[in-house]
Amino acid sequence: MFERFTDQARAAVVQAQAQARRLGHNYIGCEHLLLAVAGTDGGAGDALRGLGVTPQAVESATLSMVLKGGGGPVLDRDAGGARNRP
Repeated sequence: MFERFTDQARAAVVQAQAQARRLGHNYIGCEHLLLAVAGTDGGAGDALRGLGVTPQAVESATLSMVLKGGGGPVLDRDAGGARNRP
């Protein structure tokens, strides 16, 4: 699946996984992807922040809807292990 992703898209998934782990969530959801993208420079990150969608606001909203913690691994395999294969 990851072989079709751009480098930026793979980086967003890896960052989303890191955000999910940091929050103690045992899954990667759209809220983690939004949190990852909102924290990037350029492109989508700048557009989101221009609309007032900051990483802090996304994290606050996420934590108000999803309990912090939850334990367990985020994935069976790390997203960072995905490689771009020709």
